Amino acid sequence: MTDAVAPEGIEFPGDTPMTADSLTQLTRVGPGEIRLSGSSELELEFDSKLRLRMLSGTEASIPAAPTRWFGRARTLEVRAGEIFGATAGPLGFQLHLSTPEAEAVLSGTSFAVIRNEEATCFCLYRGRLDITERSTREPIDLPLEHRVLVYRDGRPARIEPITDRERMKLSMMDAARPGATPR
Repeated sequence: MTDAVAPEGIEFPGDTPMTADSLTQLTRVGPGEIRLSGSSELELEFDSKLRLRMLSGTEASIPAAPTRWFGRARTLEVRAGEIFGATAGPLGFQLHLSTPEAEAVLSGTSFAVIRNEEATCFCLYRGRLDITERSTREPIDLPLEHRVLVYRDGRPARIEPITDRERMKLSMMDAARPGATPR
């Protein structure tokens, strides 16, 4: 773990709420559900290769680390909220970013997954996301510094430039990724 805001509002696998004291002793986060209250934020780093920043109100399922020979793909499920992330080159396994509306496969990138009442939003800052809309099974080609909105009600997906807020958060994640060099 690298950073947390309002740790008492963070629940890790096993429904264990955090406190300021227990947070300082936390060195590993296991697989399972993570829930953040409306005032909490959490930043995690995995093996100096992947950094994730979860904003308030996020509910997600963190995958187990891949085994050496089997199960080289893992899935980060996002049920609600916002997760911004960045990688430091290849992860050594395939990471899927999943919501009920769409799935993306990460390829060395700075990205965001945002899920709200209306849609799933994938944002791409650097690298590549291979995105597939679940209802149509159609691939979505997302240019750099753009986002795609995949609507819950079945409306056609919409691609547009990332917002200023998303650009600021993504650039911060990109600059903080392990081994980062200025863009």
